Amino acid sequence: MITRNSRKLLKIIIKISNNKISRLSYNHTYSTSIEKIFFQDEFRLYLSELDSAGLVKLRIVPDTTICVDFALTFQGLRYFAWRAERFKQFLFTSIFIPILVSAVTSIVLFWINKLLI
Repeated sequence: MITRNSRKLLKIIIKISNNKISRLSYNHTYSTSIEKIFFQDEFRLYLSELDSAGLVKLRIVPDTTICVDFALTFQGLRYFAWRAERFKQFLFTSIFIPILVSAVTSIVLFWINKLLI
């Protein structure tokens, strides 16, 4: 499970990568859109969180503290579609099916009650 800010960062990364799996580098081009939302330390934290979830592949360049290379993975690219599908499945299995079963049970019991009276 990733945090809300990590999801925000993932949306930015998907937008920057033009919905493609590609390697990106945290440089001046992307830093302006990212720094409007995150500080540099937060960016690193949320990026490592996305890396541990398998949504991005992270490579920190050892000779600098700012430059970070990362690649969007297939799971990262499809994360929001997967999340929407999981939500639909939850609604269907946890809300719609129990309501349907309850309604059918009530109708059957009402029908049986009418036959017995």
